Amino acid sequence: MARDTTGLALTALIVLVIVLLVAALALGPLSVQRFSFEGSMGGWTLAATGILLNGTGIDWFIRFPTYGASHGNTSLMFYLDKMNDAGKIWIERPFALRPDAAYRVTIEAIFVSADFGQFNHWRLIAGAFPKPPTTAAELTPAFRDSTGNGASDDVGYVWLAKRYTSEVRSSAASSLVVVFGIWGTCEGPRTYYVDDVRVTIGPA
Repeated sequence: MARDTTGLALTALIVLVIVLLVAALALGPLSVQRFSFEGSMGGWTLAATGILLNGTGIDWFIRFPTYGASHGNTSLMFYLDKMNDAGKIWIERPFALRPDAAYRVTIEAIFVSADFGQFNHWRLIAGAFPKPPTTAAELTPAFRDSTGNGASDDVGYVWLAKRYTSEVRSSAASSLVVVFGIWGTCEGPRTYYVDDVRVTIGPA
């Protein structure tokens, strides 16, 4: 007589579902957030380091212009008058998560740059940390590719889709901090625009 295994199979399926749910909860929920900066920072704050020259602050700001938007009507304008070799400005935002857990953070953004050719580009900053970085040394893991727009001649501003991934452990205070900005690597004033930032957080 054939044995009815339906009950055993159902029990095994229920156990598997419970195991997967427990694992997902242990690693934290998946989070996807989008920021288009329509006159609001959306919880992001401004930060900078290396902005002193002989004890005097160099000019920089991050504000809302009507130019540069790829989604909605406004974007974020990043302006830095690079007069030393250290100026870095960025935005940062904390995200509440389970404490002391490993996460993979993907940062996507539309970056608008007028830097053409092969030389004298700046660097992008994008990454995630267990606490807000305050020095260039702490920012090092977030130093990314150049601000070049891929054009060989001066064609003005070009809209570029950027995507970066970081792996980080959340702090004991149940949070991690995502940053996005620019590092002035040669002298002179520059203006860039950033819009439609998307942050995806999942288990590493």
